[in-house]
Amino acid sequence: MKTIEQAKIYIRENFDKGVDCPCCGQLVKKYKRKLNSAMARGLLKMTSLPSGFNHVSDIMKDISQTGSNDFSKLKYWGFIEQAKNNDPTKKNSGYWKIKKQGILFAKNEINVPKYAEIYNTKLISFSAEQTNIIDSLGNKFNYSELMSNK
Repeated sequence: MKTIEQAKIYIRENFDKGVDCPCCGQLVKKYKRKLNSAMARGLLKMTSLPSGFNHVSDIMKDISQTGSNDFSKLKYWGFIEQAKNNDPTKKNSGYWKIKKQGILFAKNEINVPKYAEIYNTKLISFSAEQTNIIDSLGNKFNYSELMSNK
């Protein structure tokens, strides 16, 4: 490839399956993220915590040792909002609060798309397939499924 524009076209044509960037070598991939049980349990726990912002470690305590990274994905469905980060030494604040959409989902009053397609931390689209809190509680995280994008 001779230009950055050609590299961008190549990446856009191949990011569904994953491709190494021809400029830097980094893996470029669109991920199909599923609402999973750790995320659903974290959301349910938020409904019992004090209103306002709570730290992710308090939210995910006794739920998941590794699920705190997935927890933040709930923002793509509009379920949670992150507090502003005022500490330049940290990437983010780590504090989250549940939003109305999250409460409705936790109460099983609404269905939402089961999958969010994410590229470079940006929401690309949602699946037509729907889910609810009960079904989400039965969906364990599956690395192979995430990497295959099926």
